[in-house]
Amino acid sequence: MLNTGQVIGLSDSQGATWNLGVKHYLAGNRVLCELLGNDINPPDKDTGDLKLSVPHAAGVYVIATKIAGVSRDGHEYKLLLGKEYQLFQRRGYYRLSDPQLRIQCRIYGETVEDVTAIDISGGGAALVIRWDQLVKIKEDIPVGLDITLPEGGKIQAHGKTLRVGESKDGNGYHVGITFTKLDRADRAKLIKYIFDEQLLRNKESGLEL
Repeated sequence: MLNTGQVIGLSDSQGATWNLGVKHYLAGNRVLCELLGNDINPPDKDTGDLKLSVPHAAGVYVIATKIAGVSRDGHEYKLLLGKEYQLFQRRGYYRLSDPQLRIQCRIYGETVEDVTAIDISGGGAALVIRWDQLVKIKEDIPVGLDITLPEGGKIQAHGKTLRVGESKDGNGYHVGITFTKLDRADRAKLIKYIFDEQLLRNKESGLEL
């Protein structure tokens, strides 16, 4: 489930989140991780009710976790993984509505920057594309996507149009796209963003996963 070099998320019941990089497995169902970034409030051994979120092609695994040890410099963590876990979106990718992403599209050799994301998942996206070219956007045509995550991470994807309709204002198209080529690491980054955003929205609305 966990791979060396993989970026995973750690969160507590108060909504605090931290990004960790997996270094390697240890004996006793433990894993050694490195804290990514320079968080001024890193977790410590007394932080309770921790959950680990692990992006996966089928969704996100959530594992109850305890901190078994912290290095002197506070950069490395030994995590004790619970024996039970949950897989969210086992039957498909969770679609996040109104994602805060910047997206550029490449269609018919043209780069389009006026793109609004309606929703997105690990398998595709629904977009409103402002299009002033004479040639019409049709179903089953290739599309290139350059996606910028809120924290600045970049993802490149290739897809094809599945559903195409005129936008409500008549100045573009409402397009459903399925990803046909997406690097495994990029898909993991996208799924992690979607899961973290879903978790944040649930916290803000008083809901729990």
